[in-house]
Amino acid sequence: MWALVLRNNKIKRIDRGAFRDLNLKWLWLNNNELEKVESGWFKGMNQAQHQVVLDLSNNKITEVEKDAFVELLPSAGKGMREQRKYAGLQAVILKGNPDIAFPAELLKKLEQDNSVRVILPQEARARSLGATKTPLSGRKNRLKQLKKSITPLNFQQPTEPLSE
Repeated sequence: MWALVLRNNKIKRIDRGAFRDLNLKWLWLNNNELEKVESGWFKGMNQAQHQVVLDLSNNKITEVEKDAFVELLPSAGKGMREQRKYAGLQAVILKGNPDIAFPAELLKKLEQDNSVRVILPQEARARSLGATKTPLSGRKNRLKQLKKSITPLNFQQPTEPLSE
């Protein structure tokens, strides 16, 4: 089986190991009612040599466990020889889950260490990376104009104290 399409259902819960012994390229779980991505869901899945794309978009996901996708990484329980021929996880699509909390260490493990594409809502990615919002509206704001050249912003330490 190359694809398993479970989208547009009312799935709220998935048992650990539910996809055991399935060799998939695509797993569509989008447009359901999932609230949490748990570790163990993918245990025993994709022992073959192809990559997999997981679509978990447009659910109600607010939490992703820190080990949620490790079973699909090339190094998950495999020796060096097996790692070379095992493609692993290619992408995880989580857009449409605006309140999702995605662990920063998992984001790094997936994207930087394993070249997995993680598609998150923009604010969720910012939260995962520790960014905070800086409101530029309100009475204390003294902005008069924004020019097109503000990207990229170049902040430098002043050499002299700023005067008001």
